[in-house]
Amino acid sequence: MEINSTNTAFTVVNDSTGDGSGSTIDGFTINNSPQGTGVNVSADNCTVKNNEIKDGNTGIAVLGGSTTIANNIISGQSETGILGNLSHGFFTVTGNYISNLMGEGSINGITVSTNGSLTDFNLNGNTLSYISAPNGAVFGFQLGKSKGADGNPEVANVTHLIVTGNIINDVNASSAIMGMELVSNSVNALIFNNNISHLQGSTNSSVYTVEAAIVGNGTVMVSKNIISHIVAQQQAAGIVTVALGDLLLENNQVINISKANASVAILGLGLFNNATLKNNSVSNITSPQVAAGILGVALSNLNM
Repeated sequence: MEINSTNTAFTVVNDSTGDGSGSTIDGFTINNSPQGTGVNVSADNCTVKNNEIKDGNTGIAVLGGSTTIANNIISGQSETGILGNLSHGFFTVTGNYISNLMGEGSINGITVSTNGSLTDFNLNGNTLSYISAPNGAVFGFQLGKSKGADGNPEVANVTHLIVTGNIINDVNASSAIMGMELVSNSVNALIFNNNISHLQGSTNSSVYTVEAAIVGNGTVMVSKNIISHIVAQQQAAGIVTVALGDLLLENNQVINISKANASVAILGLGLFNNATLKNNSVSNITSPQVAAGILGVALSNLNM
C-alpha cells in the first residue's frame, strides 16, 4: 500500500483512547512531505519492518522502549533516517538501508539517545550510503554524544551493546564526519565486522571513522572492522576506543587515510584495566604534518 503523507504517515501512541503497544507496521510505501516523518512510534513492543520511506525530514522516530526497526528502505530525508529517544527495554535496528540523505545542516543516519536505561541495543546489518552535508556535519551511527558533538556530553544508559555487520560508505561533509560515535556505560560491548569506507570531509574538516567511549566495567571488543579511504583536512582517525574495563582491539584493518594535518589509524586506551591490541593491519596513513599507525595506552597491563 502506498501512502502520500502531508505530515506523519503513521503515529502509534499509548493514550486514553487505547493502547498502541504491540503494533506492527509492515510493508508500506510512504512518500513524505518536506517536513514530514514517515513513522512516529511512542508505544512499547512495536515493530516497524519492510517499509519504504521516502523524503521528509525524518524517516522513523521512536520514543519509548522494546522496539524493533527491521529491513526498511529509508531515503531522501533532510535531517535523520532513524531517530530514537529510548527509556527502557531493548532497541533493535537491523537490516535497514538508509541512503541519499542531504540537508542544509547536520545529517544523521541513525541517532539514539536515552532518557532511562536500556537492557540491550543491537545495531546489526544496516547500510548507510550516499550521505551529504554540504554546509554541515554527518553523524552516521550515533549512540549518546561526546563532548565534541554540539558541545553537549551525553552517555547512553545501555547494559549490553552490539554493533555488528554494518556498512557505511560514500559520505561527504563540509565540517565533520562521525562514522560511528558510540558513548555508553555498557557493561559489555561488541563492535565487530563493520565496513566503513569513502568518508570525505572538505575544508577545515575532521573525520572520525569509529569513536567509542565505553565506560562500563566489562569487556569492550573491537574486532574485524575494515576502514578505508578516509579524507579530511584537520584531523582524521580510523578507530579510537576508550574503555573503562578490559579493551580488546583485534584483527582490524585500516587502509588509506590521507591529507589531514594529524592522522591516526588506531588508538586504544584502557583507563583502569587491561588493553590488548593485536593482529591489526594498518597501511597508507599519510599526513603533511603528523601521522601515526597504532597507539596503545593502559593504566594496568598493555599487550601489543
